[in-house]
Amino acid sequence: KYYPVLSQYIAYTDTGKSLDLESFITGFERNGAEYLFEEEDDDALPGGRGDVEISGDVDYDTAGTYTVDYTFTSEDGVSATTKLAVVVR
Repeated sequence: KYYPVLSQYIAYTDTGKSLDLESFITGFERNGAEYLFEEEDDDALPGGRGDVEISGDVDYDTAGTYTVDYTFTSEDGVSATTKLAVVVR
């Protein structure tokens, strides 16, 4: 499984200010090895940022903690998910 690697796993924002959720994706991790977009050849990566499905609803107008899922499915159909906690203050 290739898990999406994020630049951070808890993100903070103020009410009324949204986040660019795709910008948190920095690469993939498999069996403890990280494959980062800016460090690897495209051939070494199983996919790109656009291949990671981002799901979860964040209400930027209401304070609270929300969970966003980043799911990557490899060519052989194996999926792995990484979670981001978004704290709206």
